[in-house]
Amino acid sequence: MAQQSLIFLVCLICLMMVLSGQQERELQRDLECSGLPIKWGANRYALNSLLAAVAVGLAALAATVLWGWQFAHSLALALLALALTYSFLLRLPGLLAMQRATQVDADLPILLRALATELSIGVPFEDALESASRMEGPSSAIFRGVLADLRRGVPPADAFANARRQTRSRMMDKALSHIAFLHSYGYEASGLGKLVDEITAEHRSRVKGHASTSSLLGVVLIAVSAVVPALATTYLVVGSSFMDLRLSTTDIYMLYIVVLPLLTLTLLLVMRALSPIESRRGADFLSKEELRKFTVFLSTYGVDMEAGTFLAYVSLASLVLAGIAYALTSSLLSLAVALLPLVFYGIFLYLDDIRVSQAEERMPDALLYAASLHHLGLEKVIGKVASADYGVLSAEFGRAHRQVQAGLSVRQALLSLSERNPSPIIERGISLLIKIQEVGAPLERALKSTAEDIQDLFMLFRERSAVLSMQKYNMMVAALLVPAIFGVVLSLVASLDLTYIESLLSSPSSRALLPAIQSAVPLYLIEFSLLSSIFIADYSGSWKRFAVYLVFLLPLTFGIYYGALAFI
Repeated sequence: MAQQSLIFLVCLICLMMVLSGQQERELQRDLECSGLPIKWGANRYALNSLLAAVAVGLAALAATVLWGWQFAHSLALALLALALTYSFLLRLPGLLAMQRATQVDADLPILLRALATELSIGVPFEDALESASRMEGPSSAIFRGVLADLRRGVPPADAFANARRQTRSRMMDKALSHIAFLHSYGYEASGLGKLVDEITAEHRSRVKGHASTSSLLGVVLIAVSAVVPALATTYLVVGSSFMDLRLSTTDIYMLYIVVLPLLTLTLLLVMRALSPIESRRGADFLSKEELRKFTVFLSTYGVDMEAGTFLAYVSLASLVLAGIAYALTSSLLSLAVALLPLVFYGIFLYLDDIRVSQAEERMPDALLYAASLHHLGLEKVIGKVASADYGVLSAEFGRAHRQVQAGLSVRQALLSLSERNPSPIIERGISLLIKIQEVGAPLERALKSTAEDIQDLFMLFRERSAVLSMQKYNMMVAALLVPAIFGVVLSLVASLDLTYIESLLSSPSSRALLPAIQSAVPLYLIEFSLLSSIFIADYSGSWKRFAVYLVFLLPLTFGIYYGALAFI
């Protein structure tokens, strides 16, 4: 049996090493479009993938043999692991290319509308393309490549051909054809505005398709992360009292710490792949920009201290309090007091996000109002918007107006406003206002075009955010239900008296697994809270802020879990 399996393995490896011409071309194309930081050709990538798959198979063979499996079973699992790993690695560039194309499609309407608006007010082609390429995302990276090639003297046909080879996005291919046309013949004859409307309509159709799957995925998430593990827990504790179930404590920990979190992670990755791409919001977690804004936030509440110094003092105090609490209670939950600095930081981020969102909502209205004041000039328009009733946005324009009166240029004041409010919508509006001043475009037409541009962007972002908010709510509901279900199940199971039934059995009961399960479930809840925090932060535009969500979600999770244990 072992010899036959080895012969089969050798034949399988030889078969895997052969790529047809069509497969080689497809793999090479996927590698070019995937964004992977490798320069291998298709054949070398396939060979390295095969070597990696063999390594995984050997690792699976060694692990299962050491675990006590029969060699034939271990070899079968190793072959399966080898085949699945190799197949996955060959498919990986294609999957990444498709994911990157989705990201390109998500960014493209924003960049094309920005390009069309700037060209319509007389901005030169390369300057307008440079403005679009300064935005974040894979679409702007493709535009940067085109611009770099054009400035190096590469023929336009070759520059746009190079750009087409970087993505599998059909929308981008169509957009590049239009951009190549307007580079040669000018904006008026290009029909770029109609293309933007067409791509925006298709993008909105995709967003609606994402929305239709969000509710179903939320139900599946709760089932996979809570219902199925709860049923498995009931079976392990109660069902094992009537059956000869041979499981060790190590098996229980593997189930709750490795298997169940992997299933949850797989589903979360599927959910994220089926969700729209969110535009990045805000600065990086604990970056210089965020710390500077946190310092301003502290000063508004009378704390005259740098953000770093404040967080250092609060961290020291929270560590002392956590140590005292643990000495008095001997509970690991008391160590959560050490997370107090993140609580303050999380409150600041939440309030700052609300402030930026309020400014985003009023941006189109403010620009339309500014268009009616075209005879005043841009500097006076900024002052009028500052004195209007646009809430947070008027306050920001007021600060910019005071900076201009103090001697700062209009450009610098507007850039400062954009930096204080990291938002794609606000950044887009401010960028166009600066372009208006630089090219000397007629203010009325330019501001009206800018307002319409921002309004379309805002509607597109709002539709996309609605779907992402649904996914965030699904995650939050799951984060509340998972500990509640586990607490109820374990409380009910622990209260069952199966002594009489167990006395009738000839085999020893497996009810001794209950202590191991009670120890493993909190570890699973910690992992689930961490995964939930990462994906909720990612849906909000910056996964690096997961620690802020975790500091609120983790205590809530354990509060619900131990509350259910105590009161059920």
